[in-house]
Amino acid sequence: MAEKQPLYHICATDGDDNAGDGSVMKPIKSLFRAMQLADSIEADLFRVSAPPKDGEVAKQWEKPSKSAMKKAVGRWEEERRKRDKAGKKAAESADNNEKRLDEAKKIQLRLDPTLPVPKRVKIRECPELSGHRVKVFAFVHRIRQQRKHFLKS
Repeated sequence: MAEKQPLYHICATDGDDNAGDGSVMKPIKSLFRAMQLADSIEADLFRVSAPPKDGEVAKQWEKPSKSAMKKAVGRWEEERRKRDKAGKKAAESADNNEKRLDEAKKIQLRLDPTLPVPKRVKIRECPELSGHRVKVFAFVHRIRQQRKHFLKS
């Protein structure tokens, strides 16, 4: 037997989107946040507080209006599309980074054996060694990648 989902109670005056859990004692402030917690847009899962009727003290809980549901569903759908798009973009970025790393591993540098062995020096020592073959090592503080349109010739 499928487990029945709980009702989410929404109160614009006493609710709290951060601390509320949707119970009668700790209602949620907005219908949109309730939809996020329920991960559903089914109207039967939500109850909105209504002002007490004549002679009653306790809050009344009613189904949300059609206009409130339409507004919250539109926002919920937009957020879902944004999440899906961000997920796809992150996956593409990870794939591109992996491809770049594989391409970088293919590059092999070979020293020309006909040339003398280079001396290993730091950049500040280079002026003293003019005329000698040197291999310079340096610290790179930050690498900035250029956009594709800057690389066109």
